[in-house]
Amino acid sequence: MRALPVVIRDKGVTVTDIEAEAKRTAERSKAAFAHVCEQAGIRSDGKFDDLRTTFGEWDERIGDLEPSVALAGRVCDLIIVNRPTATNLASELIFDAAVFATGRPTLVLSPKVPDNVLRHVVIAWNGSLEATRLIGHSLDLLHAADRVSIITADRSGSAAETPGDLANYLMWHGIRAHPLSAVSESNSVPEAILAGASKGEATMLLMGAYTHSRIRQFLLGGVTRHVLENSEIPVLMEH
Repeated sequence: MRALPVVIRDKGVTVTDIEAEAKRTAERSKAAFAHVCEQAGIRSDGKFDDLRTTFGEWDERIGDLEPSVALAGRVCDLIIVNRPTATNLASELIFDAAVFATGRPTLVLSPKVPDNVLRHVVIAWNGSLEATRLIGHSLDLLHAADRVSIITADRSGSAAETPGDLANYLMWHGIRAHPLSAVSESNSVPEAILAGASKGEATMLLMGAYTHSRIRQFLLGGVTRHVLENSEIPVLMEH
């Protein structure tokens, strides 16, 4: 068992106190989960006679956040997390593990979630491996979207960032994608992406997550960090 930080020991908080509070939090979360499933008409009692129907299951794990999220996330088709904030270390650790240690798409929620996140999905395309991998893993979501657009913010004229090849690829999968203009008064790529998505009334942004540092939650790529911190809609990411 790890020793408690000094600041916690000084306040008289014990391991037992922390475990008791964690248990109470888990119980509240489980009750909320069951309520949401009941409201939606989804079974969550573990009795699934027909696996073709929609059902929910509560899975509770004890352990360090990052390895727990990583191992659980690797056997999921989609991971959903809250937007990480500098004031909440747990949110940073969960985001880091979900996006960079699972190999699965992660939907990062915005403070206000649209009533239908699949009404207009916008793909931020730059021809990168990260974006390519994410698109390949998100074809089912793109099929379910009412509208799909491709936005680029290329400042160099690179052929890798032109949306034509991606549009053709998606068409072969039965997905019709339309180009979306990324117009911004500044030369900032992330600002142009967000401005174009906002102008197009996007409800979800799909983009790869880029970084070259092991301290990923602090040294994300500039475009990724800016979009993550400023997007008003959910962002689907994968590294």
